[in-house]
Amino acid sequence: MSRTIRVMLLGLAGALAMAIHGGMPSRGVFVRIPTSRAKPAAIAPPPRFLAPLPPLVGIDPLVMVSKTVGWAFPLWSVAHTTDGGRRWQNVTPRGVQLTMPANAASVSIPSPQVVWILSGNAQAANVLKTHLYLTTSAGRRWSVRRFSSAPGGYITALNGREAFVLVLSGPASGPEAVNIYRTVDAGRTWRLVARTGARGRRSFPYQGGKTGLYFANPSDGVLTGFDPSGHPWVYATRDGGQQWQPAHLVIPPDLAGKPVTFGPVAFFGRRGHGVLIASEFGRHTVIYQTVDAGLDWSLAGAMPGLDGAGEQTVDIVSPGSLWAVANVSATERPDTVLVRSTTGGRTWQRVPGTLPPLVLALDFLSGPIGYATTAGGGVWKTTDGGATWSRRPPVTPAVGP
Repeated sequence: MSRTIRVMLLGLAGALAMAIHGGMPSRGVFVRIPTSRAKPAAIAPPPRFLAPLPPLVGIDPLVMVSKTVGWAFPLWSVAHTTDGGRRWQNVTPRGVQLTMPANAASVSIPSPQVVWILSGNAQAANVLKTHLYLTTSAGRRWSVRRFSSAPGGYITALNGREAFVLVLSGPASGPEAVNIYRTVDAGRTWRLVARTGARGRRSFPYQGGKTGLYFANPSDGVLTGFDPSGHPWVYATRDGGQQWQPAHLVIPPDLAGKPVTFGPVAFFGRRGHGVLIASEFGRHTVIYQTVDAGLDWSLAGAMPGLDGAGEQTVDIVSPGSLWAVANVSATERPDTVLVRSTTGGRTWQRVPGTLPPLVLALDFLSGPIGYATTAGGGVWKTTDGGATWSRRPPVTPAVGP
């Protein structure tokens, strides 16, 4: 399972580029998320067939956690496989709508059986409200809780009980008002660890957009974003999100002054060895490494320059092993170039072979097995490190349990 898609943003990236402020409360506040019942009911997946529909452009629709077990997010649904993608079972919880206009969802998969989904769903009069869905049984059962009256947010989970969520504090408060919550009991109760307007503690910037929230362990995490001028930043916390400080990171000269986006961030182990991807609109991609959970970042290297290269996608398998694709359109016939680094991004080697055009996402396992998803919903698999690729069946969930 590649760590780049452990935490995924579904929908248009701009839907969650929120200009928000993270002021800190003087002490933690415990909040019980309102529900229609005192004890939230478990939700069983709907027993129905889903037609094969293409995933949204711009998302990572496929997450393989082992050679046989994986998750997929085709249009309007959640699917699960236990046979390497030959068959897909529909495990969509009722009420999840991952692709509505103006809606975005954040998904975190900390282990093969556990999936958290933070999703804004349509209510009466087209009002969006954010709900939290959690399964610890590979989709056989889901719990649901209404989380916020504001749409969308970010979720990063450590396991089936502990997670952090960043959401807007309310639809009438403006896009700069944000709350960061933490749960240690599978979402039954939430502790407010950061909120806009609190004073007396170090915070991350009020202005600008936020592009991701990532935690390596219960204490150490990072928040990525950019200021109103488009300059990116990374802030780190050492106390579970209560206080934040700027991370130490240097922008390379060829990206200075350009609209660079930081993220995703992948952490490995509780000690905080991590990898951060930075790019200019998906191009001119550079790799950063940290060994202290995100406070200090060193520039490891950059993807090789390719004439005519369009969007570049990086897949992080481990701190030392990275794969990447670049969609090249300089010739009359579009091409996709696959490269690999075994030095944490310092050096890269081009992988001979032929990939289909317009690859949207990569997902390599620790060995030579990897998957690629393409525009139009295509799924491809390699078992020899990218030398050859075979087309897999489309993600079509079978009947639910």
